[in-house]
Amino acid sequence: MNRRTFLRAAACAAAATTLPLAQARAAVSWTRSGDTAIIALSGRCTIGEGEVALRHSLQSALEAGCRNVVVDLGRTTFMDSSCLGELISSYTTTVNRGGKLKLANVPAKVCEILQITGLASVLESYGSVQEALAAF
Repeated sequence: MNRRTFLRAAACAAAATTLPLAQARAAVSWTRSGDTAIIALSGRCTIGEGEVALRHSLQSALEAGCRNVVVDLGRTTFMDSSCLGELISSYTTTVNRGGKLKLANVPAKVCEILQITGLASVLESYGSVQEALAAF
């Protein structure tokens, strides 16, 4: 295991304890830190709800001049394939505009899906928003 893989696994393990038990509907909000948008996703991210809100938040952040993006998944209780697809689309959109997208507080189940699909090698994960911000 190389250092980068180890750090991702450690970040996923550290975030595993932050998974809330509530099964609320998806909610997405974003704030700004310099030229970086911090998009906070909470609840159940499912087709037709969470993924649409994630897309709109990313578009709003990019239109507001944010170059980089941190997606905080610390309060996400569930993520289906449509939301996972939207994360990949968000990553592509951000990179095509010259920025970077990083994940923070990734719950254990989401981390497992990222590893199984091979997306953990594409989407950088960090144990906290602060760590992700410092990595830009």
